[in-house]
Amino acid sequence: MRTRARYLSALGLEDLGIVAPHIPDNTTPLPDLDPGITSITPDSAAASSRSRRRSLMLHRLVDASINWSETSSWHPQVVTGIARNEHSVQGTLHRSALERWKSWIESGDIETMRERMCAEDEDACLLRDVSPMAGFLSAPQRQAVIYWERKHYAA
Repeated sequence: MRTRARYLSALGLEDLGIVAPHIPDNTTPLPDLDPGITSITPDSAAASSRSRRRSLMLHRLVDASINWSETSSWHPQVVTGIARNEHSVQGTLHRSALERWKSWIESGDIETMRERMCAEDEDACLLRDVSPMAGFLSAPQRQAVIYWERKHYAA
């Protein structure tokens, strides 16, 4: 018996092979996004794909959301993110990028870290691929970026 069928059977439900789509909660208004978060130079590396645009906007929103002067509010979470990524990152470029994140945190070079996480060049895109910044945004903040990107960059 398939896993899904076993799960539904345990709940006393019949597997009809129908998958119900996730319906987003539209009752919570999404936050407005500042042009400083959404503005991307058209011919930049960050503008080259939907995932790169979205990643840049999410990282800019993280940058705007964190109180960087209050180190205790963000530092432990970034250290945890680096440790998590060390176990899953493969490849020379990604390992090198992760080492740069780690060195900025260890040396306290927060200004460089913030500048690179919000830059539009190829190097910054590679850094964001292994970013330790997971978990800083709320679901409505992430949804606001996704909806904005879909609306303004329709496929």
